[in-house]
Amino acid sequence: MRGLILYRFVFLVVLLSIIYIVQRFWFLRAWRLIGAVSEPGWRYLLIGLLIAAAAILLATVLDPMLGHFIPRQGLGNWVLSGARVWLLGSFLGCLVVTSVAALELISKPAVPARRETVDHSRRKFFHYAAYTLASIPFMAATYGFAAGRLRYQIEEVEVPISNLPKALDGLRILQISDVHFGDFMSQADLRRAVEMGNEMTPDLAVLTGDFINDGNDPLEDCIRELSKLRARLGVWGCNGNHEIYAEAEDQAQSLFQRYGMRLL
Repeated sequence: MRGLILYRFVFLVVLLSIIYIVQRFWFLRAWRLIGAVSEPGWRYLLIGLLIAAAAILLATVLDPMLGHFIPRQGLGNWVLSGARVWLLGSFLGCLVVTSVAALELISKPAVPARRETVDHSRRKFFHYAAYTLASIPFMAATYGFAAGRLRYQIEEVEVPISNLPKALDGLRILQISDVHFGDFMSQADLRRAVEMGNEMTPDLAVLTGDFINDGNDPLEDCIRELSKLRARLGVWGCNGNHEIYAEAEDQAQSLFQRYGMRLL
């Protein structure tokens, strides 16, 4: 138990350190850009917006540690979702910009002459390349949140097994994984996924963990929807790492049993 507490503490310290470094990287750059704005009115407005953005981001980072004080409905849900998209995109973007800067530093000895025009062109190229590449993670994360996550697709995979008994040949197994019910997955969205699964008329259904994001998410609502899956050999599942983090393993076991499913 003491080892688990120590592990969580170290993980939290490392995570918060990374968040601080990445956000400092971007906010300092934004501050310098705002400082170059000549019109005082616009400059003060942008400063106010930057401070507000920093405050909102800080609140979303502290939210899980302070008892989830941000509401999970309406505007609060959008703020949390947007902050998570930003945290992911900003981390990947920072990684890209830093990598390109390192590449620029390594490439300096390759310049044959120390001519100012060559050096200026090289700096300009790496500058635009860094921020162009850094925009890709932001666009990908935004697309994934706004549209990609709701475009469900059924992927059929044929699994060849040698010496498989004839009675099992053609067995159809439906797998649903990583639901993360809550901020990013509503009850209506999950119901649509379950209906798509039932249309496959599976012989066996398996639910492979991460039903929720954290302990604040409604685990019972998630499992109730999943219990509407229909398979002649039953619905079986297992916990994921998020159930472990949320200390919801026993609750999931009890709920699976209550709704006629089995949790391994």
